[in-house]
Amino acid sequence: MKLKLLTDPDPRLRKICAPISTFDDKVIELAESMKEYVIRAQGKRSHPNLVPVGVAAPQFGHLVQLFVIWTPEFEVTMVNPEIVKTVGSRRLLESCLSMPGRYFITNRPKIVKVRGLSIDGEAHSVKVHDFLAQVMMHEFEHLGGIMVDNVAITEVPKDLV
Repeated sequence: MKLKLLTDPDPRLRKICAPISTFDDKVIELAESMKEYVIRAQGKRSHPNLVPVGVAAPQFGHLVQLFVIWTPEFEVTMVNPEIVKTVGSRRLLESCLSMPGRYFITNRPKIVKVRGLSIDGEAHSVKVHDFLAQVMMHEFEHLGGIMVDNVAITEVPKDLV
């Protein structure tokens, strides 16, 4: 499946996504295409300290509750996720593939536990720390139509990044 990344100010990025109720080949193909997109994006990162590791379905115009996170050490596909628990807080630099060239300072939890469904419709949960907790929250917020500029403490001037 060919995916085209939406960029701000596309209004679809700020829409609340619907739960997925049918686990068919289209959903599996979308999730696999999203994973491939993340892997390709990692080779094209725009800032040495910001590695793209996750994407959410609404970033491609699919207004459903699905996101993918992929690194060589960690991989998860979450369908209809719910935040179960967050612990702590970290202040950090953040960006978004759908907001190219923009960087933000945010507060993110140190630990995040999420439950949801796998791409096969099976219940599962995951607990992540630090960087992956940041990514998990970022992708989860996309499903609620929340962009990083809505949760940022401040936008970082380009000359400082």
